[in-house]
Order: sequence, then structure tokens, then C-alpha cells
Amino acid sequence: MDTERLRYFLTISRLGSLAEAAKVLNVSSPALSKAMRVLENEVGVQLFLRTGRKLTLSDQGNRLLPQIEDVMGKLTFLRGGGRSQLREKSRVRIATFEIFSTHFLGPMLAAFPADTEVELHEALPGVIERLIADSQADVGLTYLPIPWTGIEFLEITKIEMGVFGKKNLFDGVELAQMPFAVPVNPLNGIPSRAQGLDGWPEDRLPRWHKYRVSMMESALELCRRGEAVAYLPKFIVRLHNRTVTTSNHLDEVLRTQFKDSRQPVYLVKRKSDRESRFARDIASVVRKSCRK
Repeated sequence: MDTERLRYFLTISRLGSLAEAAKVLNVSSPALSKAMRVLENEVGVQLFLRTGRKLTLSDQGNRLLPQIEDVMGKLTFLRGGGRSQLREKSRVRIATFEIFSTHFLGPMLAAFPADTEVELHEALPGVIERLIADSQADVGLTYLPIPWTGIEFLEITKIEMGVFGKKNLFDGVELAQMPFAVPVNPLNGIPSRAQGLDGWPEDRLPRWHKYRVSMMESALELCRRGEAVAYLPKFIVRLHNRTVTTSNHLDEVLRTQFKDSRQPVYLVKRKSDRESRFARDIASVVRKSCRK
């Protein structure tokens, strides 16, 4: 029996949607549907009930779910988790957003022992969790967690967010008329109202997506040029303003609408792993950096 099909089964059962699971797993919906038919033939029972676009577990699927979770948890342990509990690694593999790798990498490297080997995976939500669940990464950082079998999220701090643009350029401009630079990648499977990688609550505050970019640095450049505003972590803008000329400083706008726009930052790890020294060092670096 192919363990990849078991992983697909767990993802579909968690999301309740073949289409959403296909996006998270980065496979086509027809391929995912075929894999589930093969799995049903292998176990000899119907695993899902289909209602429109939704999938729910059948009685047989519900009975098999904890057994499959147990099997996949043990496989994760054997592929890497077991080794990490038997000896302390001199290597750390980190899965994280570009924002954290860009701005926290230097302080993190300084916190690790000099002989530490570092493997960095810059990934999106869903992929971060999968890399850790599959033992391709040891620890992760995210502020948009996706529930995943065998994975736990430990809140380590909160980051304050705000809308920033060229100083004085957007005074008096209403939200609906502001040209935003937004992340090009959509989010799927996030248990919150956020619909973009920047965590903006689109259902509550729709905005004009004038520019769609893959990198935060591109959004910052559009802001510096006065072409756009962006929803950014405040500590990032503080760092930005320290390193550019005064004429390129960014200023916060729409303050009254974002009095409590704080996003938790989570350390991502396997439930089977004890907290490593690397995880503690990473958490400490993030807390200190966000306070500066």
C-alpha cells in the first residue's frame, strides 16, 4: 500500500474538499480522486461520501482514520523523528516564510553553534507543514498555520501589522481607493479569515489589488516609489526605515482601522519530537527581533 495515498486521505479528511486538498498537496483533482479510488479498492470499503463539492468520511472511513493517523505518525518517527530523539543533531532544517528567512536569518545563524549545518526551505503555508510532517524539515515558522496530522503549533510571539506607504502621499485617501501591493499566492485551508499571505481580512475589509507580487521586497519597492501601499509587519518597516534615506521612509496609514491588528507567530514542529535547542534558539531570536 502506497503511503502517499494514505497522506492524501488524511489531507482530504481534514479539509473536507477534494479541490482544497489538491491545492495544498500540489496535485490535480483528477489525480487525487483516482488515488482515493485505488485506496478504497485496496481497503475494500467506501471511505468518503460525496455531497456536491464536499467530501465527508463514511462510517468505515471514520473507523479507519485513527489507524491511518497512527501508521503515518510511526512512519514519520522512523523517517527522522526517532533519530532526533536518540541524539542531538548538529544540523537544523528550517521551513519558513520568506519574511522570516530574509530578516531573521542573520540573528538565527549567530545563535546556533558555529559548526551547525543549516538547511533552509522557503515555503508557503501547507508546504511548511508537509515538509515537517514528512521529516524533510525539523522546525518551521509561520503566522498562518494549517492544521496537519502529527504537527503542533507553539505560539512564540505576536507581530503588529499595519498599512504602510510613502510618507504623506496617501493622506486622506479612502481604503477602497488605495492601490495595494498584495501577495500573488492565494491561501487555502487556513482556519482564519485571512485570504492572502499577508494575513489581510478580505471578507471584512475588501481592498484594491493593484499589484500582485511574490516577494515582500517587491512590495517595499513599490511603496518606496509611491506606487502602492502594503500590509506589512511593523518591525519590518522599522528595519526598512533605518536602512534607507529619509526620502524613502514609509509611514503608517489607516491607523484607526487597525488598532488590534496583531498576528501570532508560531513555531511548527512534529508532536513526536521533543523541543530541540534549535527550536528554543529560533523562538528567542524571533521574540527579540519583533520587539526591536
